[in-house]
Amino acid sequence: PFPAIFLLIPAILVGINKVNPVFICVLLTILNFFSMKKILDSLAVSKKLTLWILLAFFFGTGYWYVLITSLLVYGFAHISCVTMLLLAIREAFGKRRGWIIGFCLGAAFLSRQMSVFTGLFLLYFLVDHEIQKNKINYTNILLFAGSALLFLGIYFWYNYERFGNILQTGYEYIAYIGHMKARVESYGVFNIQYLPFNFYTMFIKGHNIVFEGSTLMNIKSIDLFGTSIITASPYLVFVYKCKWRKDYIYTIGAAISIILVGLL
Repeated sequence: PFPAIFLLIPAILVGINKVNPVFICVLLTILNFFSMKKILDSLAVSKKLTLWILLAFFFGTGYWYVLITSLLVYGFAHISCVTMLLLAIREAFGKRRGWIIGFCLGAAFLSRQMSVFTGLFLLYFLVDHEIQKNKINYTNILLFAGSALLFLGIYFWYNYERFGNILQTGYEYIAYIGHMKARVESYGVFNIQYLPFNFYTMFIKGHNIVFEGSTLMNIKSIDLFGTSIITASPYLVFVYKCKWRKDYIYTIGAAISIILVGLL
């Protein structure tokens, strides 16, 4: 429900029928660009490397695709989620106000549910910084947890109002078509049977061009399942060379791994 907030003010000003979600996402992308630059500046990344990282993130990942498809609900929600996560990380590397970090995390969660697990790193980073000061500000940590949990409560209420069950997300009610319909009817929304296909698609699959015709020499399209993250963004392989503190890397890795389990 949170991405609707980004639509609300333009809808009030010009009317819902004249709101352009793609234009809003372009504006959010500009904000995201400067948020990421601020984060990289706080990490003392060189200007040359900062430029390459910005180009890689906005044009060398799935970000560009969801931006140009943000007229649809999933692309718009994804851009909204990234916006709030970057604001949360920027605040964590800046003034570290717990209630703002928790607010941004909660808003990201109400855009894309799996993003809530980035809270593992945000909480660890926040607590660790307090420990380094030799004086833990429990109020700040509680404000982080409280504001994030508030959004979780909103989500439970939202689900209950729609479906009469706080844990019912609505995915089971989607009118799937084609192979997706056959999959859900056979295995449900989540099932270990999806792992081989999803793992291949996520990490191994190349730039697949679909050929057709009796000779299979006429190009029809690009495979709609896309390209694996390693093939599309090969620089991610070198994450292991990161010089950051090991405990931070392990915490980030744990958050990503938990999210991946759900996705795969």
